[in-house]
Formats: sequence, C-alpha cells, structure tokens
Amino acid sequence: MKRFAIALFIAAAALYGAQEVEVVAKKFEADQDAHIAKFFEDVVFKRGEDVIESDEAYIFFDKNKKPIKFRAVKNVRFTLHHEGKTYKGRCEELIYFPKKREYILKKDVFVEQLPDGKKIYAEHVLLSLATGSIDVEGASKKPVKLVFEIEEENATAR
Repeated sequence: MKRFAIALFIAAAALYGAQEVEVVAKKFEADQDAHIAKFFEDVVFKRGEDVIESDEAYIFFDKNKKPIKFRAVKNVRFTLHHEGKTYKGRCEELIYFPKKREYILKKDVFVEQLPDGKKIYAEHVLLSLATGSIDVEGASKKPVKLVFEIEEENATAR
C-alpha cells in the first residue's frame, strides 16, 4: 500500500504533464488491484494555476501505473487556464483524459470564459484543449443557454 501511494504521487504528476500536482483531501484510499486512487471530503487538486475542487475524486491508472483518467464528482468547482483564457465554473461531474487533453463536464454545468465573460449553461460539455473545440448539449427540459455580448458600431447620422 505504501509503495502504491508513493507511485501514485509520482504518477499524478504525469496526469498533468511535468508540472507539480498537489492533492489535498481528508481521506485517501488506494486499490492496487483495481488501479484506482480514491480521495474523499474537501478534495483539492492543484497544478500550477489550475484548481479542481470536489467532494470525491478518483485517479485511474493503467497497468504501468500511468494515469489515464481523472474523475471528480459531487459539488465540482474548477478554474482552468489555457492559452490566455480562464475557464471557471461548476458541475456535478468532471472527467479529464490527460492523453487527449479533454475535459467532460456533466450535470448542471456552468462555465464562464474569462476575460471575455462568455457563459455556458448546459447538461454536458466536452472541452478539448488539444483542438480548442467545445461541444455543448442540453437536456430535454433544460436547453443549452449561452450568454455573451455583441459589440455594435455606433450608427452614423443619415
């Protein structure tokens, strides 16, 4: 168990590339056979300026103890940075695939892109940092809602 925990923290750094990763939680469990690290209560993941907070989080590893998926659930809040943009928001579930550099946000999703102030309300969001694309879906009774400003040029007198 102790060796797995040490390997976990080394591998967690690989989850987010070469930057140092800090994980804080009130409870930690590791299942060596299932290749899962589990974090409970007031979980905070930090990598550089990126922060993901949740009530529970899981890191899934391959057989070589390399992280293949990160999953945060219950009361998820996040601040992510990419190419001069900041994505700040909340959801009930966040899944990150480090090899693809993709985030999947699920259930009651809110994302604000700063400094632009664009806002997204949805049920499912796929944010790809590799391609810079975003796919947004609503639910049958809760459509997608986008909020943004449009600048208009001043009209000239006729």
